[in-house]
Amino acid sequence: MGRSENKGERTHEGKPYQGTMIRELRHGVDKSLKEFAEEVGIVSASLSKIETNRARAGKELLSKIADKVGILGGELSKTPIHPRLIEIQRKPRQTCSLLSVGDQVNEMVMKANLLPVQLQLAEQLILDTSRAIILRLGVSNKP
Repeated sequence: MGRSENKGERTHEGKPYQGTMIRELRHGVDKSLKEFAEEVGIVSASLSKIETNRARAGKELLSKIADKVGILGGELSKTPIHPRLIEIQRKPRQTCSLLSVGDQVNEMVMKANLLPVQLQLAEQLILDTSRAIILRLGVSNKP
């Protein structure tokens, strides 16, 4: 598989953030985004968000990823988290539960055996709807 030379996001010391590290490890086992996502039990859109440091993987998922790439789960837990994800953690709990609902809907869509064009449209609709809900909650939850 052809890989770009993009080093991903890193700390000022040059260490990869957790998502970047996950992407590098996936590349190391020569798996596509879709293949690896299926192996660890999530949809490719979720894995993409994690690898680009736009979402954070939970402990259980980190453990599954570590098993698939042949490292200890604790090693991934020790990698630095991107600062924007620390800010996301501080947002109200409601936002987090809405994201998990979106992931559940995305899982159902993936299991529906849609044609590729239908799947692409469904994924885009889910992402757009989730963004709109989160945006609205973020505005209404400000003091």
